[in-house]
Amino acid sequence: MRLGGYLFPWNPENFTPPVPEKMMSSVKTYASVAVFSWGASITGKEIVLKWDLMGNAQFDALQALFEADAIVLWDLDVLGQMNYYVAIKKFDGEFLDVIYDNGYKTKVELTLLILEESSIGMS
Repeated sequence: MRLGGYLFPWNPENFTPPVPEKMMSSVKTYASVAVFSWGASITGKEIVLKWDLMGNAQFDALQALFEADAIVLWDLDVLGQMNYYVAIKKFDGEFLDVIYDNGYKTKVELTLLILEESSIGMS
């Protein structure tokens, strides 16, 4: 898996599947309900990637991408899988041991906001 050209040495243990969601809203009227539907879309979906444990080098690289506040390509590196241009919305983790730096973070979560699909990087 790659994000903004950075190849993850350690992929997330789990993440939200990048599948379209149905965009729909409703408003109750006096006698019925008005429904507004824009169909299914992947644009605007939030994807949360989670690691139970992550090395400091990877954490620092992802922190730099987060702080750059740029639109980046999320390449799933899976044959035939669509890739996405994303904004990094949130990035957080905890020290594994606060007494000394043992080289790892724990409970790491990276939230991506899908902006559009891309065929770049597809084989």
